[in-house]
Amino acid sequence: MNKKYNPPALLKGLARERLAGNFGVTVRAYIWSRVIMVLIAWLTMSVSLSDTGGRVFYVVIYVISLMISGIFDAGSAFLYLHIINGRKAYPGMIFYCFRHHTDRSVLLTAYLCVLETLYSLLFSVSYILYGTSGQTGYLGLMIIGAGIMFAGYLLVHALYLPMYYLMHDFPDYSAVEIIRLCPKLTMVNIGRLVSLYISLIPLKLLEILSLGVGAPWVESYISAIEVLYGSDESGQGGIRSGTFVSRWRKLLRSNEMDIVCLDLEGVLVPEIWIAFSEATGIPELKKTTRDEPDYDKLMNFRLNILREHGLGLKEIQDTISTIDPLPGAKEFLDTLRARTQVLILSDTFTQFASPLMQKLGWPTIFCNTLEVAEDGTITGFKMRCEKSKLTTVKALQSIGFDTISAGDSYNDLGMILNSRAGFLFRSTDQIRHDYPDLPAFETYDELLDAITEVIG
Repeated sequence: MNKKYNPPALLKGLARERLAGNFGVTVRAYIWSRVIMVLIAWLTMSVSLSDTGGRVFYVVIYVISLMISGIFDAGSAFLYLHIINGRKAYPGMIFYCFRHHTDRSVLLTAYLCVLETLYSLLFSVSYILYGTSGQTGYLGLMIIGAGIMFAGYLLVHALYLPMYYLMHDFPDYSAVEIIRLCPKLTMVNIGRLVSLYISLIPLKLLEILSLGVGAPWVESYISAIEVLYGSDESGQGGIRSGTFVSRWRKLLRSNEMDIVCLDLEGVLVPEIWIAFSEATGIPELKKTTRDEPDYDKLMNFRLNILREHGLGLKEIQDTISTIDPLPGAKEFLDTLRARTQVLILSDTFTQFASPLMQKLGWPTIFCNTLEVAEDGTITGFKMRCEKSKLTTVKALQSIGFDTISAGDSYNDLGMILNSRAGFLFRSTDQIRHDYPDLPAFETYDELLDAITEVIG
């Protein structure tokens, strides 16, 4: 079946619509990044090239400026993904990749710089030769070089358009994997994308004629069109919410098997320690991994409280026997298990989990073990492995599984951020604020729809 795409005129109209009310955000983000780059350029120009040390320093600053520019480009991709998909955006997102994905941003930028150097090499060399010799014979080479440079610019930008978007969408992919994937994904409609870029040339000329004054608006508009183009590719002839490469995601995963990794407490069942805190009247036991990201510290704190009050395993198990799954949890889990494989990854303990697994229909769970004395006193705990959730999804990926993860707490972030797709479910305001790029849901229907979108 032939796929129908939105024409360039419609994409441009949609870009204007999505940017309405957000130009203030994009313009400020653009200006902030350019001010920083101008300051770096000023520093570069102030360097004396009369000695070797000065020339080395110049090259170092120049390379650093290229890398910083690439990090800003990656942050810009993050910003526009939010705007086009109707999510809250703010100018500071332009700095996002100085904290996240910095290494991959730098490597991807370095690769683009190499390509740009190659396609502009003939023009640059002929320009230098003409400037030093004055021979008109080099003018012909300059014209040919300019043509190659123009064609190279269009081709490279078309082939590697999704590069930074893939970086955000696939946190487990290395820079090399992303570089290899881009041409495979874009070659299918390379002509359509090149023609779109050609249609934007008048805007670029307008930007030049305005002496850069119109650049913040023009670049915002072009970036929005690029994201909408990618969304058009991923949908059925229309714009879809979600990620830039939802269709490409399926192409990349054609030879992989899905497995969904879910947290237990707070996602499928109530928090055990909160229930026990309420049953015993000990408020200190309400602290969970939502509040304390260091699990060892949290568990040792809990065990000290238990010892102080003379409580042991039996008292906790008595409370657990009264806990039922959260409303709708079993139905959600049953539906999900009928569609794909599901694994519960929890930092709870085997001594706690069994009655809960029975009420959930005996799904598979990986968890930890308590060390218990003969009198029922909990003397310690044994973790299955270090960073158990992250380690598990990495191991699953190493044997061909494609992981999709969801959880609510700090100790879930490792598996969420390193899975092909990751979601927050009924998480805290603080975690949602700290990780604004992670889709956050409050209902099982929303979470099921998001997972279904990924697995196809």
